[in-house]
Amino acid sequence: MKILLTAITPGIGGAGDYLAEIKNTYDGLVISPIKLFTKNNFFQKIISQLGVFLIKMIGFSLPFFYKGHLTIYHHQTIGYSLTKRLLASMNKVDFYILDASFFCMKSYNFLNDKACLNCLKTFNPDISCKSFPKFALTSSILSFRKQLHNSIDKILFIVQTESHKLLLNDSFLKKPIVEVRKMTHPKLNFEVSNLKKDTKYDFAFHGNNLEAKGSKYVFNLSKKMKNQTFIFPFRLNNLPKNCFCEQKNWDNGLADILTNSKVILCPSLWSAPVESSILKTMLLNKPVAIVKSDYSASNDIYPENTFIHLSGDMGSDIDILKRHLNSPKKLKEISGNAYLWAKKYTDEE
Repeated sequence: MKILLTAITPGIGGAGDYLAEIKNTYDGLVISPIKLFTKNNFFQKIISQLGVFLIKMIGFSLPFFYKGHLTIYHHQTIGYSLTKRLLASMNKVDFYILDASFFCMKSYNFLNDKACLNCLKTFNPDISCKSFPKFALTSSILSFRKQLHNSIDKILFIVQTESHKLLLNDSFLKKPIVEVRKMTHPKLNFEVSNLKKDTKYDFAFHGNNLEAKGSKYVFNLSKKMKNQTFIFPFRLNNLPKNCFCEQKNWDNGLADILTNSKVILCPSLWSAPVESSILKTMLLNKPVAIVKSDYSASNDIYPENTFIHLSGDMGSDIDILKRHLNSPKKLKEISGNAYLWAKKYTDEE
């Protein structure tokens, strides 16, 4: 019998959506928090924290009565010390790597406004790096990495893209066994015919309010491009006159904001395998601007003429965006190519 252990709740968030796909076809027992919803954010947080606590208790007890084939999903939430214990105890382990946070204690590989993979081969984090999403001692993470290296012969690493397979092959691990299993993104394959299509904004930022996702970069961009309008799907303070914000997510109107904008900005500055925000934008038949980075989907799966290629340099990107904004024909071509590619990608098994 196989067992999958995770502290992520199926169906909630990007990692949760991928887990829900895995759960549907997993040929073993899945141990995860139960999906419960409440409109009260306080109780939702309590439910979530209780679920993580229970999973950790189960994980701690597991080696006492089971040492077979274990699948570990989202090790950061399970905890580095507990994951180390499970790796040492099991006879065989399938280990999911969801993004380049596997190599980074911050989870977002982002330092000094640039994508960072400084700890890829050795572990020497910058003094400013703090563990995320859960607190962990640097010594605990180092011990976890040593256990990974010591257990390498019994671990199958599972990644979503060939680029992350290359990333893993270039890492501190010696000749790991790696398998690519694509997320099918069935929830993203939606119809867009009923969405409003009145253009209100020049640019919309699509992503969470995190520097590594590019939110600060786009905010600074908006201050330089005073003649263009920007909208953000979260609250911001001290907005310039050309900026607007509406607290929206994918369930309460974010799609309308995106369709009401000419260009969608997703300048994530870290090495994600596949950004659902980019796929969603493509499926809305909207042109999306991204920053290319090593080992990311931009170097792996997105064809060149399906996005606006930003450099990460503010001056250059302003010129690039203005040039595209003044060429509706080019924007239509990019969005059309992106839509056709994204439909095919999400339809493929």
